[in-house]
Formats: sequence, C-alpha cells, structure tokens
Amino acid sequence: MGWSPDKAYAKAIGARIAQARKERGMLQEDLARELRVTVRSVGAYESGEVVPYRRMRDLERILGRSDVWFLHGDEAAPDIDPGVIPDKTPEPAEPEPIEQRQPFERLTSYANDHDDADAVAWLTGLLALADQAVETWQSEMTETMSDLADYLPPE
Repeated sequence: MGWSPDKAYAKAIGARIAQARKERGMLQEDLARELRVTVRSVGAYESGEVVPYRRMRDLERILGRSDVWFLHGDEAAPDIDPGVIPDKTPEPAEPEPIEQRQPFERLTSYANDHDDADAVAWLTGLLALADQAVETWQSEMTETMSDLADYLPPE
C-alpha cells in the first residue's frame, strides 16, 4: 500500500474539487468525460478516497483553479483562467532530519547492560521493524515526489 495523505487533508482536497466542478455547472459525468476517467473515479476524488495528483494539471485546465488551490485552499492561491497553468510552482520545503534510531539504541544498550536477553531480542526485532518501515516510507516518498515532479514547470 502506498503513502496516503491525512484523511482530513484528502477530504478537503475532494471538497474543493467538488466545489470547483459545481461552480462550473458540471456534473460528475461531465468531469469524468473531460478527465477520461470513470464517474466512480471522480466520486473517489471528491470524497477524498483518492487524491488525484496525476490529474492536477487537467483539473486546473478544466475547472479553472490552480493546483495550489486544490491542495491548500483559498488562503494559498488565487483562481486562474481556464487553460492557463501558472508559471511557477512553489518549491517544496526541505524536511527536517529526524533521529529515528536514537531511542531504540539507548533501550538496546540499557537491556544489554542489564543482561536481559528477552528485552534485547524484543528490542532488536522492534528495531528491525522500524528500519523496514522507514525504508518503505522513504521508497514510497521518493515515488510520490517523482509523481509530483510531473507538475513542476520546465526549467
């Protein structure tokens, strides 16, 4: 299963897609036809079940709203003319580094120092699971960032 945004965030994006569609006087069927997807897909976008990152440029063109507006709302972006894609997409912020292993290493060290073999085995297994989760997350984030890079204008 791939990375997915917070449910409230996804629902807010879906609500903005539905709002923009209705403001254009379109039915879900109309938007589905324009996007070349099923009506069920449009319903999933609008309910927040699916965030259509790969269709953002098409949504901009069809519904006359910027991708920034779909993703962040009124405070973040003005409306655009239909068919006009903004020249600049804001640069993503660099994530702050996270010390992921430090608490596990401290616990493992403590268990080793106190000669508790069960605790060492449990913590070692927990550390392996955490490492696997981080590796999976990094892989999925790389894929997501690659997908989002499709929306950046050419340099």
